[in-house]
Amino acid sequence: MTLIHHGITSRTAMQLVGYRSEASLNEDLEQHIVSGMRTQLYNQLQTYKPSPALDLYLIQVYPCIPWTPDTVFSSIVAVEQQGYESMPTEGMIQHVSPAGDFYSFTYEGTEQNIDQAYDEIRQWLAQHGIEDSRPYDIECWPNVQHASQELTCIHIYIPVHVD
Repeated sequence: MTLIHHGITSRTAMQLVGYRSEASLNEDLEQHIVSGMRTQLYNQLQTYKPSPALDLYLIQVYPCIPWTPDTVFSSIVAVEQQGYESMPTEGMIQHVSPAGDFYSFTYEGTEQNIDQAYDEIRQWLAQHGIEDSRPYDIECWPNVQHASQELTCIHIYIPVHVD
């Protein structure tokens, strides 16, 4: 596993379309909720507008309480809506990912070990005197070529400051 910190990155707002679930980390690990949403979204996108590779996003929205693996939070698996405006979206949600400044990381490894990357990110934030009370984070899974792909490169964005 490799985790690379890239500094602070400014991101523009993104209009996203995809699926949302409410579950804890432990529930997701047991029931494969996020990977199921990724498969569902990927298959729908391939039916509507086949593409050899897609950038998929995972937005994780946390409640304002201390986090544990049993804390229920929102997971949104989505794509940028641009290019999919006329796609049938029954059962899907729209979400706006806000613009802002983000601590930018790249994780290289298997999806099963991404929790280690988040542990390292929490350590990095603590070492730099940054409170880790983020309301959300963003993962970008670039160039996903099939729904069950073992992701080897994931970009992680942690908001610098959220009002």
